[in-house]
Amino acid sequence: MTLFENSLRTALLISVPWAPPSSFGRLSATLVELIDVFPTLLGLAGLKPTPGVVLDGRDMGGVLFGTGGGGARSSFRFLPFYNEPAYV
Repeated sequence: MTLFENSLRTALLISVPWAPPSSFGRLSATLVELIDVFPTLLGLAGLKPTPGVVLDGRDMGGVLFGTGGGGARSSFRFLPFYNEPAYV
């Protein structure tokens, strides 16, 4: 395992104060990507995207509240690693 692998699999922690108590401390193995954060925040705020705007991510609010959502999904990441010195 490399540092790149660890950076791809990170925990997503979201606190929703108005969530029902049954969803507190809920764990899910659902695959969520960073592109899902914006549509999820829109959904939690009760907002919809501007008409005609297509969002790449999905609203994962159903996963947060345990009412479904997410569904089957696969993810592909390409992280090139070249044998070149890194400069900081």
